[in-house]
Amino acid sequence: MITLATLSKSTAQEVFDQVVNHAAKQMEQSEEASSGKCAYRQTGSKGQQVACFGGCLMADEEYKPEWDNEEHGVNWTKLVRHHGVTPKHEELITELQDIHDFSQPRHWRAKLEYTAWSHNLTFTWPDDAQET
Repeated sequence: MITLATLSKSTAQEVFDQVVNHAAKQMEQSEEASSGKCAYRQTGSKGQQVACFGGCLMADEEYKPEWDNEEHGVNWTKLVRHHGVTPKHEELITELQDIHDFSQPRHWRAKLEYTAWSHNLTFTWPDDAQET
């Protein structure tokens, strides 16, 4: 599993695959119930922990709740610039976060497939993916 600690040693394909598998399994946005604002970690509709596409690249002990509590949140670029996260894969992860934040889960597969094409990555949607 890729975490912030191992991100700099990971390939773009490995990052992308982890996010695709996470998206296919979760099929729910990680957002605050009261504001609808996307969050790295949140409680899902069934009481389970959910994570955004950037959040699934963080181990539990690496995640800091204050990243979700700032007025406008802390996007991936802010994590890189101000919180010591590696800049490797910043463009790809930011693009993946935008898919999570601005698209309904029913559209994720198509958008992730396009992202794979645009970054010259291989796209594989898991057979055991959740239905929307």
